[in-house]
Amino acid sequence: MDWSVLALGCALVLTSLGGWWWERTKVQKGARPDRSRRFFASWLPLLMGVESIGAKLPHLLHAPYSVAMIVAATSY
Repeated sequence: MDWSVLALGCALVLTSLGGWWWERTKVQKGARPDRSRRFFASWLPLLMGVESIGAKLPHLLHAPYSVAMIVAATSY
C-alpha cells in the first residue's frame, strides 16, 4: 500500500509537469493562456503529489521514529 501511494504521488507530479508543458506549447502557438484552469491543471496535482510523497517517503526509507512522526504530524 505504501508503494502505491508513492507511485500515485509521482504520477501526480508528472501530470502537473505535463500540464505545464502543454500550456506552454499552446501559448507558443498563439493561444491565450487560461488562468482559471491553470491552478487545477498544474498546481493542485503538484501539491497533492509532493504531499503524498513527503508523507510516505520517510517511512519507506526507514527513517528514525522521531523524523517519521514529525513528517506525519506536519503533512496532515
